[in-house]
Amino acid sequence: MSKQKIRPNIKKIGETGEDLAAHYLISQGYEILFRNFHSAYGEIDIIAMLNEEVVFFEVKTRSSKVENALRSVSRKKCRKLRQTAASFLSRFQEYEDNLTRFDIIVIIIGKKGQLYTIQHFDNAFADI
Repeated sequence: MSKQKIRPNIKKIGETGEDLAAHYLISQGYEILFRNFHSAYGEIDIIAMLNEEVVFFEVKTRSSKVENALRSVSRKKCRKLRQTAASFLSRFQEYEDNLTRFDIIVIIIGKKGQLYTIQHFDNAFADI
C-alpha cells in the first residue's frame, strides 16, 4: 500500500480526534478560541479559555495505549508548541496578560472508529 493511500486516513483520524476533543472541552466549560492555529514554528490543535486562563492543547488520537500517545510529544514538539503559543500571544495581544498552560488530550479509538476513551492531562508540559 502506498503512503498516499495511508495519509488521508491518518489525517481523517486526527481530525476526528480533534473534533471529539473540542466537544469534550466545550462540555467541560472551555471556550474554544482557535482550532489548528498555525505559525512559522508549527501548529497548535486547539486554543481554549477557561476561567481567564488560555490553554494550548495538543491532541493525540491513537488506537493503542495512552502511554504511546504521551510519548509521542517529544521535547522538540514541546519547544515548537511553546514557540507557536508565543506567536499566538504576540499576534493576539488581548490574551498576553492571561495565565497560560499546555495540556494534552489523548483520544483512544478502536480500529472501526468507535471511541474508547478521552483523557485530559492538565499542565502536561511542566516536566518535559
